Amino acid sequence: MKNKIKLYSGLMAGVLLFSVLVYACTKEEIATEPQQPVEALTIENAQKWYNQHFGSVAKTKASSDAGDDDGITLIPQWNEAELSADSMWYTVESPLESSSDIRVLFMQEEVLNHAIENKAYQQVKQVHRHVVMRNRETGETYAFIMVVMPTLEYMQRVGDALETNKYLSRESDLDGEVVYFNCAGEFVNGWIYEKGKITYGTHVEEFGGNRKKAFISVPVTRCWTQEALIAGSDGIFDVVDEMIRCEEYMEWINVQPDRWETNRPGEGGGGGGIYVGGGVISPPKVKPSAKITKKISLDAAGIKELDNTLEEKLKQCGYKSMYDYLVNKGSKLSNIKIDPSGSYGGYNPENGEMTFKDNGSIQTAFPEEFIHFFQDNYYPNGLSYSNNVGRSNIEFEAKLIQDILCYIKAEGCFYYSRGSQYINEFDYWLMNITKEGTYIPKYSDLLKRDPSWGNLNYWDFLDDFRRSKPDYNFPVDKNLLPAAMNFLNSTGCY
Repeated sequence: MKNKIKLYSGLMAGVLLFSVLVYACTKEEIATEPQQPVEALTIENAQKWYNQHFGSVAKTKASSDAGDDDGITLIPQWNEAELSADSMWYTVESPLESSSDIRVLFMQEEVLNHAIENKAYQQVKQVHRHVVMRNRETGETYAFIMVVMPTLEYMQRVGDALETNKYLSRESDLDGEVVYFNCAGEFVNGWIYEKGKITYGTHVEEFGGNRKKAFISVPVTRCWTQEALIAGSDGIFDVVDEMIRCEEYMEWINVQPDRWETNRPGEGGGGGGIYVGGGVISPPKVKPSAKITKKISLDAAGIKELDNTLEEKLKQCGYKSMYDYLVNKGSKLSNIKIDPSGSYGGYNPENGEMTFKDNGSIQTAFPEEFIHFFQDNYYPNGLSYSNNVGRSNIEFEAKLIQDILCYIKAEGCFYYSRGSQYINEFDYWLMNITKEGTYIPKYSDLLKRDPSWGNLNYWDFLDDFRRSKPDYNFPVDKNLLPAAMNFLNSTGCY
């Protein structure tokens, strides 16, 4: 016999949300005291921490006034848990399953209607996870429930790939709602996503209630399956029909305004947060590095150096434009790590890794490797070469971009793109093409020739660069133009 399915759906003034109360514990969340050094969160110690503070099960209830012994018991599936991390947080996410034969589904209204009309509830996809989260700097640890409810179109398009949406990362095309419950069983907030961007956040007034009232009512539909059975000649009962039965009722929600206050992104209030233990945790501040890499295999000192370096570079328009392009495209490094046997710094286009020889190399080496990462994602064919033809083009362009951005900022520059034969000529050329440090040139600007810099242009200086540096002395591809430079010129960053 197939599992029974319990479905929950609610309506919130045109924006669907759920009044089902998810109880992840019988106590309030407990934040651990800061520890030095902070113990990395693993699946094993996340389970131990959770069991110690909250017990081993969770509950979901279909009524806010239901007793503690009522409801469906849910158990975090630790054997299916996944560990994620960025530069600020560790998270362990575990699917929640019923201890009985009931499956709990959270759906948007259009998904519910589709499931009812087509008897397709087995095809409903959702993310329903218990999350344990630890701050990498302070050691504070929290637990809460996260639910991802896709739109019907997104659910049918991505299928099981919906599972790739996690607390620290959302897919760039996510359409649907992400909803949070705290461990007191109270709905905290919900966020509407359209094409991976937050377009709306819940607010108590949208329920049609007054924020000063203690309770508000929300229409709720509760559904379950009903099976018609018939005995075959062998005496075994077969399911001949399955129908979803639903009932509607008014759900009264206990509202405390300070727990419900959320805002549209960019408006006052900062976008709300997860209520924990008497206070509000804002959604974790995502460091800039976390938006362009899937994994960071650095120690605490290395992460700090990386974040400081990137944040400093992002103050400059040129680097910020490249960064925004990568983020909007959804491009991410596979890892950032230390490789003592490697070069000072490197970017590998084959596996998407960025490496540094040691933590002390990060500040100096990161800018060029970041530019290579951008080139790899901006050029239609990435950084692919046949017999290394064109590799010198890419190396020269990356170093020239670094030199130009440094020159514009009026810093002490090393002139990484300068060769050894035309030193003075290069200096005059750089001053001219940047209009004395006020302009990022486009390709046509680089082709100009003038006696003051020896009537040389981009291709001459590229040739001097590769001949002066044996590590980059590869055949030049005359058809490979500096497209990344043209991109920066188009941004108007001066």
